[in-house]
Amino acid sequence: MSDAADELRARRFGGSWRRYQQQALDAFEADRAGGDHRFFAVLPPGAGKTLIGLEVARRLGRRTLVLAPNTAVVGQWADTWDRRFVPDGAPCGTDRDLAGAVNVLTYQSIAVLRAGTAAPHRRATLRAGSHDELLDLLHPNGRAVIERARGLGPWTLVLDECHHLLSTWGALVRAVVDALGERTALVGLTATPRRSLTGWQAELHDDLFGPADLEVPAPALVKAGTLAPYQELVYLTRPTPAEDTWLASETARFAQLRFQLIDHALGTVPLLTWLSARADRSYAPAGGTDTHRPDAPAGHGDPGEDGRGTPAERAESGRAAGSAGGPRLSWSAFEAAEPALARAALRFAHAGMIGLPAGARLREMHRTAPDADDWVAVLGDFCTGHLQASADERDVAALAAIKRVLPGLGYRLTSRGLRVGPSPVDRLCGLSEAKIAATTHILAAESAARGDRLRALVLCDFEQLAGRPAASLAPVPLSALSGSARLAFATLAAADVDGPGGLRPLLVTGATFAAPRALAAELVAAATRAGHRVGTAPLDAVTVLLTGLPTRAAVALATEFFAAGRARVLVGTRALLGEGWDCPQVCVTVDLTTATTATAVTQMRGRGLRPDPADPAKLTDNWTVCCVADEHPRGDADYLRLVRKHDAYFALGAGGEVESGVTHCDAALSPYAPPDAATSRAVTARALAAPARLAEVRDEWRIGAPFAGVEAASLRVRSGRSLGRSAAWLPGALLAPTAPDEHGPRLAPGYVVAAVAAVLVAALSLLLGPVVALAGIALAGTAGLVATAVGLVRRHRIRTGPDALEQLAAAVADALHTAGGTDTGAGALHVSPAVDGSLRCELTGVPAEQSALFAAALDELLAPLAEPRYLVGRRVLVAPAGARGAVTLAVRSMVRRPLPGAVAWHAVPRWCARNAVRRELFAAAWERHVGPARLLAAEGAEGAAICELMRGEDPFAITAQLRTVWR
Repeated sequence: MSDAADELRARRFGGSWRRYQQQALDAFEADRAGGDHRFFAVLPPGAGKTLIGLEVARRLGRRTLVLAPNTAVVGQWADTWDRRFVPDGAPCGTDRDLAGAVNVLTYQSIAVLRAGTAAPHRRATLRAGSHDELLDLLHPNGRAVIERARGLGPWTLVLDECHHLLSTWGALVRAVVDALGERTALVGLTATPRRSLTGWQAELHDDLFGPADLEVPAPALVKAGTLAPYQELVYLTRPTPAEDTWLASETARFAQLRFQLIDHALGTVPLLTWLSARADRSYAPAGGTDTHRPDAPAGHGDPGEDGRGTPAERAESGRAAGSAGGPRLSWSAFEAAEPALARAALRFAHAGMIGLPAGARLREMHRTAPDADDWVAVLGDFCTGHLQASADERDVAALAAIKRVLPGLGYRLTSRGLRVGPSPVDRLCGLSEAKIAATTHILAAESAARGDRLRALVLCDFEQLAGRPAASLAPVPLSALSGSARLAFATLAAADVDGPGGLRPLLVTGATFAAPRALAAELVAAATRAGHRVGTAPLDAVTVLLTGLPTRAAVALATEFFAAGRARVLVGTRALLGEGWDCPQVCVTVDLTTATTATAVTQMRGRGLRPDPADPAKLTDNWTVCCVADEHPRGDADYLRLVRKHDAYFALGAGGEVESGVTHCDAALSPYAPPDAATSRAVTARALAAPARLAEVRDEWRIGAPFAGVEAASLRVRSGRSLGRSAAWLPGALLAPTAPDEHGPRLAPGYVVAAVAAVLVAALSLLLGPVVALAGIALAGTAGLVATAVGLVRRHRIRTGPDALEQLAAAVADALHTAGGTDTGAGALHVSPAVDGSLRCELTGVPAEQSALFAAALDELLAPLAEPRYLVGRRVLVAPAGARGAVTLAVRSMVRRPLPGAVAWHAVPRWCARNAVRRELFAAAWERHVGPARLLAAEGAEGAAICELMRGEDPFAITAQLRTVWR
């Protein structure tokens, strides 16, 4: 131990610390001063986590073991210790003997399970096994490393990219920590925030590390100039013609079933009749169904045994029973109990296939056609709730037809309900050869924009498919090379981008190192100089396989050629190059993988974040290639993967705003469904033009400008019709519509007095002479003009005062603030136009959860009435159009004629309606910003009548979208 401590004390970091790195070290020192030997930091790729981890270990002065995700990352830790910490000393250890002061191994070196362990026992032990049971799962080689480590402690254990231990080796690593002893210092480094973890992972994370000592998001370091700026781009493609041919048969099979079920050619009950009854909550199958849990038991008895008739009869009479006052769940309760079926019903309603269920409202996620999951939810409920319980031959035939089609949607029907299975359509789109062709197109555009500076990383899931596909996938037109790194490499090597061999790609995986023939001799010579004996073998007409190089050496050699520009494209697998591997010259990343976890997305895109010393203006393009087959319900699966990739990832969006979600790729994209063919082509065309505007995008990042570094929820509102003007300063009577015969034309008292005064002045002037008379007439005329002008100015305020949306948003903001829901009120409200024509409403300067509360409350207020607890009325005066309309409005006001207005009813946000105190504060805020507030209980006679009258109506045609922004 003393030799290791001496070695660590003798070393020091040979560079200077960046500001956020010093903040991390200060946080570590604060922990250590408080007696805490656990340190956890969340930093984006390229931020220098390796340097921070080694410095923390050096300061602790104990023998150190670093566990890293793969051999490439092991090499980087070793190289960083040997080169960046001076003076030279004993090299970093990378062997299982743990002889160095600093040792680096892969997680697999220790946490590999011994062969022959039954899967159920393994899962149970990993979840809840004791310390000894967990260690007993390990391979003997891993146990040997732990036993050797026991006698060499105390240790500092550094877990690099520690999200890995949470998803794969978590429980095992916890057992290893326990085995090394209580004095073990634990350092966790990752780029994945805790909010991305599942419940079980979060529990394990908290047990090991506790809260993060430092968390820095990537946009902060881009704004600070530490990391390279980046943009997210999408290439949307269709399957190849050969793939389309096979897909057409699957599409036709589903289309035929859908036609038969809807048109009552199959079964005793049309599918839509069943769905309508279920969505109106007027019929719940005996025993209930659980459509959001595909493996739930059906739980049905014999038809009619409960005295309510057969399922067919109950479905047919469902609407009548509901409308007759029978028991009915509220929509919110139904949505909570059956989320998948409720979502499907609203999408079917949006498509005009059924009526809008009572009490429901369409949100952004529902304004799209039903997708495969929606059809599965409806078909599953139909089967388990009706068909499986029926002995009618027509229902038996319908059940058999559905069972034949469900595998194409990725499900199979059992006696216990639906179970997830592999979807051939999903598999086809995910591995489509069209995505490889799209990569060539992308790199041609990038090469045209960047020239010799192009360094592109192409990432795939695997080198080539291994083993035989599942029986359900056997008919799919795929080969061992479909979607593979080998196919991408071969295609790019044969492409004529910038002339034959212009891209000069290399292929590096855990098992293979390949290159174009033109580069083979140079690579062999470089490997020989490094002391390796390398052979070659032909792969195809233009590429060769290099043999004899260990994986770590192959990665190092490929990286050297790639960084120098002798190779412009590096093709590899996500496992090897998508995490931990670093090369500052990477400026383009093409994601061909099916990975959607926040960890994988962050890591893959992190490869291009390191600044390039030779290119200070570097901006990285991160491409996602997506294949969509919009004819088939499951043809959107690859697009929905695209959505999940970007769901929690922040990037520069339209207008220079940093936001999460697929809309930062293109504002035309929806998080709920792929665009139509024309929009897809436009999205791809805009993306292919993006590399030509790199300098403009870099300027949009506003590097060096101050930033708050906070996340905020943003509600984007688009209205198909005017919200009207809530003119709170006008008397209430002026806004109330009145019948013409209620009162005749009446001049306002002020104008009457002015007229009388003018007549008197004129009469006196006539008595005193013509000159004075003319002066009096002029004076009276001037007074009349001034009065008219005052009236016009007052009416002009109707057109130039605060917009109704601002008034409503301000009322919500103040109501939340005065009730203690947010730290600030309307003073922090920000309403601004977005580039897509919508209005963006945000509550700034508050924590993310408070801004989310405001956005959700405003969304409820603007939405059509569904199932509100309380209503609030708003007097609406429609703004006049043009100067003529303003004059007409002014004249009608002066003569006390009825003004064009009405009352709009809104739902009081549920948070504000929860108790009497909050309702009073909401009413007060409404009075300040909107006008007289009258709250009605939805359960009262008047409130119920209004809800019934307005149910399903959307008077302002509002579309609202919730987004999360970072600024």
